[in-house]
Amino acid sequence: MRSRMGYLPRFALLGEESRERYDALVQGYRDYFHPVGTVEEVHVEELAILQWRYRRLLQAESAEIQSETRAAAARPQRTASTADAERKCLTVRGGPGILYRGGVSIQIAPPPRNRRDL
Repeated sequence: MRSRMGYLPRFALLGEESRERYDALVQGYRDYFHPVGTVEEVHVEELAILQWRYRRLLQAESAEIQSETRAAAARPQRTASTADAERKCLTVRGGPGILYRGGVSIQIAPPPRNRRDL
């Protein structure tokens, strides 16, 4: 005879998850599949656990997408005109090895002339 706890160890629920909702899911699977014997009962409980965990995954994915959408909306948008302006600021002037970006010069080592300079 099947115990009230089921054959598998008690499934760990997170703090905000309802034991009643989980038990109702397991019972719904039992009612649908009408398991006969230990093996079928274990499979029904495993299906319920997998369904519950899949629901968690979808909730976490949705929360991550919403968080990323909010973060993207808060960032300043990069338009084609700002990209063009950045490209124009990045120019080489004043000879080899001098790089100007937005009015700031950066010394870049010139490439070696031959193998002995390495």
